[in-house]
Amino acid sequence: MAKQAVSDNVSTLARIAPGLPPLLHYNFRADFRHDLVAGLPVASVALPVAVAYAELAGFNPVVGLYSCILPLVAYALFGTSRQLMVNPDAATCAMVAASVAPLAGGNSAPPTSPQQCLRASRLPERIPARRWATRPVAAPASRGRWRQPPLPPSCCFSPNRCAMCRSPHSAPCWCSRRSRCWMSVLTTLGVVAVGAINAILVAVGLVLVRFVRIAARPRDEVLGEVEGLPGLHSVERHPGATTWPGIVIYRFDGPISFFNSAYFKQRALRAADAAGAELKWFVLDMIPVSQFDVTGLYAVRDVREALAARGVRLVFAGRKTELLHWARQAGLYNQELDECTFPTMGQALKAYGRQTRPAEAPPVED
Repeated sequence: MAKQAVSDNVSTLARIAPGLPPLLHYNFRADFRHDLVAGLPVASVALPVAVAYAELAGFNPVVGLYSCILPLVAYALFGTSRQLMVNPDAATCAMVAASVAPLAGGNSAPPTSPQQCLRASRLPERIPARRWATRPVAAPASRGRWRQPPLPPSCCFSPNRCAMCRSPHSAPCWCSRRSRCWMSVLTTLGVVAVGAINAILVAVGLVLVRFVRIAARPRDEVLGEVEGLPGLHSVERHPGATTWPGIVIYRFDGPISFFNSAYFKQRALRAADAAGAELKWFVLDMIPVSQFDVTGLYAVRDVREALAARGVRLVFAGRKTELLHWARQAGLYNQELDECTFPTMGQALKAYGRQTRPAEAPPVED
């Protein structure tokens, strides 16, 4: 009778804590050695990572230790799956840190702590998530454990969500990272609609679309001189910037490849058209151009020929060795290309200054 009572009690507790029966029947002699070998590498990674994530979020490092150990013990007892790994997630923690850390804005006494802001901003999503998320995660069919979707940094959703987003010490997250906030919203909706695992494909698809969009339409700009600031700066971002007659310094901020070659030609020729008929040199800043493929090299050749038809010389500033190497590989190398390529922007501007009156030449900083 006593054994039967103990068995009934264990069965009752197993309904509340599914991990208790395996713990009671644990074979220390046979299993501990293997568990130790498996646990030490995990602990060596998880403990410092948890401490680092706690510091990124603005908590005491001790909180990281607690959050790394105690939830695992709780899940080992009350969890329903032996295969689910519970630990801080690198991608989520990085997103949280990137969103929460700038909110303090260097203010030692903000009206609301970033942690409180983050916790409070998650509350509105929890109610609909529990209502709509009907997919069990790692649970038996008879007793499903419903899991709410992992939420992105929620204070990005609206600048009115919390006081810190309206802080004068920092720009609202919504305004500065609107596209990323929309990606977070769509990913969250994907989790609600198709479940956490399938939504990984949604997140990967959104990232790929964003990457292709950025790579296909890189930022480009014409550079000029800004009074009081050394170096060359974007004319678009500095309304007071001045350019020089007869020369355009053009920057294409990305690799030139098959999926943006047409865009590069269009934008480069548009910048040349805006310079007017007195244009003599079109200088392409090669430092941001990290790579060419064959289509990109042919696009540059087309721009060079189109400019030459107008009497404009296309000049390359920076990455001389790499550019000539790429040209040799594509069979486009010639002596003229070597002569119009300079190792630095300063040397290119000096060469232009030798061909023009000193008043027309841009200043050169060695």
